[in-house]
Amino acid sequence: MKKTAKILPLLVAVMFLLTGCVKLNMDFVVRADDTADLAMVMAVKKDVLNGQSVDDFLQQFGNGADPFEDLPAEAKRETYSDDTYEGYKVSMLNQPLKDVMNESATNANGKIEHRDGKFFVETTSLDMGENASQAKTMFSEATMSFAFPGKIVNATEGGVIEGNKVTYQIFDLPNGTVLKIEAEDGTGPNLTLLWWVLGALAVLLIAGLVWFLLRRNRKDDAAASIPAEADGNTAVVSDDIPALPDHEPRRAESSEKNTP
Repeated sequence: MKKTAKILPLLVAVMFLLTGCVKLNMDFVVRADDTADLAMVMAVKKDVLNGQSVDDFLQQFGNGADPFEDLPAEAKRETYSDDTYEGYKVSMLNQPLKDVMNESATNANGKIEHRDGKFFVETTSLDMGENASQAKTMFSEATMSFAFPGKIVNATEGGVIEGNKVTYQIFDLPNGTVLKIEAEDGTGPNLTLLWWVLGALAVLLIAGLVWFLLRRNRKDDAAASIPAEADGNTAVVSDDIPALPDHEPRRAESSEKNTP
């Protein structure tokens, strides 16, 4: 990784000879296992190349220096091309966090730390010194981005946050800016599972409430039917039974006569 320190300075040296025709994108992808991937695109406008290969162009304007000759074994270089630019993309995968922004590794000074369920990024001062204005005219585009496995909690003003990624336009930042980013590591509770559990509990609660209300209604119906049945038990005199006389009955006379 230490040889990687030569990449960025040589690229910058080449770009200082150009004006508004170079783009440089540096993208860091931080992973939950305390490693990170680095991808760097350096490309020149096709109309500036004017038919030349990128290699010939870099050799010509870099005084014969090849900015990629000292790439470490783990670095992968591949051609890059889009509608406007042509150049190279250099990528390094699964690098330990302690090496990703180490001065001796990538010349991108700073640190990335993982603690208390979060990632913390801090760069050193992005200070171009007296060459700041000149450098700005050479780059048509210069970005630095950081992506994380979890949500970005806090980031230095000036970046554009899209999902778990924040991107900075380097030359739009005040000279001397220090980037500080705080992001979750994505190892928090599984909210999807939590919502499933809460949903199941809600269904059980509704089912229990319905059962209780139905049971209560049945009890109310049974209680309401009791007075009605009592009213229906009123005695009914049958027409077949003769009515009793209105006068009081005579007392029965004894069949035996009184003897004197």
